[in-house]
Amino acid sequence: MDKVIFKIHICGMSKRNFARNIMIYKPYKTFRTVFHSKNTEGLLKYKVSELIEKFKKSKEFAIFNENYYSIEDLNLKDIYIKNRGTLLSLQADKYILDAFKFFKTNKIEIVYIFVAGGASIYCSGYQFIIHPNEDIHKNTPHVHVKKDDMSVRYFLETLERFPNDIYSREYKRDEKKIIIPGLRKNQKKLWDYWKYYMEGYNPPEIDCQGRQYYKES
Repeated sequence: MDKVIFKIHICGMSKRNFARNIMIYKPYKTFRTVFHSKNTEGLLKYKVSELIEKFKKSKEFAIFNENYYSIEDLNLKDIYIKNRGTLLSLQADKYILDAFKFFKTNKIEIVYIFVAGGASIYCSGYQFIIHPNEDIHKNTPHVHVKKDDMSVRYFLETLERFPNDIYSREYKRDEKKIIIPGLRKNQKKLWDYWKYYMEGYNPPEIDCQGRQYYKES
């Protein structure tokens, strides 16, 4: 049965790249929707741009927009087709049927790679992130402390955890040993990053050794 897998990968600082030869940071979160020819009327007659519009109506896209970053203009220029370890961008709109025929497959993977905004410091498995585009919290300087799929917020001024944030047993174990010391060590830098963002400047990501990383790398 023919199927199209549509994925949004959120990429940020990581010790590993997306793939051996794809020099993009390894995704730390992926949203995935599968379109089957069996239950999607006219799937093979769709163009890629039309499938993007269908994906925008999916539950996964709504969750992504609500909990991560709001994307209004997801279009053809942002899209890749993944084939044998290579990401192929589209020079022009393609029919899904033509892609199946060209790649001689019954499964097409369409990929959108989102390089996460916000300055981050990566240390001991945790990522300390300053987000620039959170209107709800823009007057409350804070940092997101992230690992895997869980994110917990801390006030930049006091380094206290947001009282209503849910945290795991692992977070509780590492809070005194890793998280709070890491926040104290980088508190001034995180404050600087917050100020840069509020003034419209984008600082790079850094690691514990102070090495700077950019999305183009």
